[in-house]
Amino acid sequence: MSEDLAAETSAIRVSDAAQHEKDALYLHPSEHSSLALTSALLDGTNFLAWQRAVYVSLGTKMKLGFINGSFPCPAVGSTSYEQWRRVDLTVTSWIWNSMSKDIVLKGLLYKRYGRRS
Repeated sequence: MSEDLAAETSAIRVSDAAQHEKDALYLHPSEHSSLALTSALLDGTNFLAWQRAVYVSLGTKMKLGFINGSFPCPAVGSTSYEQWRRVDLTVTSWIWNSMSKDIVLKGLLYKRYGRRS
């Protein structure tokens, strides 16, 4: 009996994990705000390679829609707004962490990456 319960619990966890993988508003515990998307920081000379690495990294995390406009900001007050905003700010932080400090401090700090509807 306990083996059946353990198998059922395991199946539920796998199902929950699969659902999270498809949800752009889900942040895995390892996806913290100090994460960098690339190993080579944007320094002003490597934009094309950096851009590709950022797109690939965000694509694997199901977060590309936050920068390409395919997952726009929901209406303020909607049930998903606060979670969307939290993830948008996290993605913004990842992008900043993938840039040299000089570039971030030269004005990109105030650029908004997510697109609002």
